[in-house]
This record gives sequence, C-alpha cells and structure tokens, in this order.
Amino acid sequence: MMSSMSEIRIDAPAEVVFAAFTDLSKTAARLSGVSAIEILAQRPEGVGTRWRETRMVFGAPVHQIMTVEEVDPPHAFTVRADNNGVICDTRFAFTPDGAGSRVLATFSVAPATFAAMFFTPALFMVASVAKTVLDRDLADMKRAIEAGQ
Repeated sequence: MMSSMSEIRIDAPAEVVFAAFTDLSKTAARLSGVSAIEILAQRPEGVGTRWRETRMVFGAPVHQIMTVEEVDPPHAFTVRADNNGVICDTRFAFTPDGAGSRVLATFSVAPATFAAMFFTPALFMVASVAKTVLDRDLADMKRAIEAGQ
C-alpha cells in the first residue's frame, strides 16, 4: 500500500468544516479540480452514499465512482474508489485548533486483485499525484469555507 498526506488549518469550527466537506451539492463549485458531481445514491447517515466525480487530470477528464465507507461526524469520514481492482481510500479527519480546525487528508492506494498487483510500481506515481490533488482540494476548501461559500 502506498499513501500520501496533506494538512491545512481552516478558520472555522470543526462542525462547519465537516459539514462543508460532506456537502456534495457544492463540491464542484468549491473544488477547482472537479468539473462535475453526479449523486448516484444518497444515504441519510452518509455511509453508502455514492457519486460519480469528474476531475481534470493532466488535461483529460477522469471519472470515478466514489463511495462513503465511514462517517464519524464531525470528526472524520472516509471515501473509497475501486478502479478496476485498485482501491483508493481517502480519509478526512477534523480536529479543533483554537477557534479554527485542522484538516488531515490521508490517501492510500493498494491493489485488491492479483491482476492489479502487476501495476504496483505505478501506484507510487498515483500516490504522488494524489498528494498534489489533496493539497489543491484542501486549499480550495479553505478559501470557500473562510469566504462563507
């Protein structure tokens, strides 16, 4: 398994930050790297919520089905994407930091099938690209939340 982490401080309480991060209806407007979100299944408790996310990666649109795997409001949530036997998990953890909050995003990628194990060397590149994406997403969310969007 390969992983990467990103962290940022946001000037808002953890409850507000958690609510903003989990509001799929505003994701495409808040994240510069996301061009579209299509909600496929929404669950009141969060776990099992699924959506198709379209991102621009290296100038090309990439579509992924994301599923909420774990929710612990307002402390954390985890989403998963299964890309042909390669499992990508992203966990967002929210902790109070004075009058604001600290957000830690942890991305991990691992092969889940025998065939996917052949691509393990390429997963290091995926984890590296994910770090750049997480950094940008966290900065975008910081701007949106602190601007009241």
